[in-house]
Amino acid sequence: MALVAGQLGLALVGLVWGVELGPSAPPRLGWLSAGLLVVGLPASYCWRSQCYKRAWRGHQVAPAGYVAGNLGVFLLLAAVAVLGLLVGASEPAAAPAWGAALLAFVLTLMNVPTGRPLDPQPPGVGARPVQEVHRGR
Repeated sequence: MALVAGQLGLALVGLVWGVELGPSAPPRLGWLSAGLLVVGLPASYCWRSQCYKRAWRGHQVAPAGYVAGNLGVFLLLAAVAVLGLLVGASEPAAAPAWGAALLAFVLTLMNVPTGRPLDPQPPGVGARPVQEVHRGR
């Protein structure tokens, strides 16, 4: 929740007082946060799944893998949100920056850790027995 509160606080400060990046901030700077979101989000989800895969024990993920995987996703989303808010506050016409920051904020709320991968889950209906899975089929 601190991550969400920090992003809301930065948005409030940026909207009320504004931020100066310099007298001639390039107009393409607004696309930087959008590009970071488009390229980095799939990469961060891949990072999380690889961390989960390395830490998979039985029917659950080890806590270290769970933390490492989610940390990568949240660091990327926070970077996109902060960059988008700073650029959007300094350049009011930077719609891609505002859009990327808003989308990163929504994705942060949607990806709040629930701890479900940490809970041991029995195999679902129609799941293969453990012996069959370990033989490589």
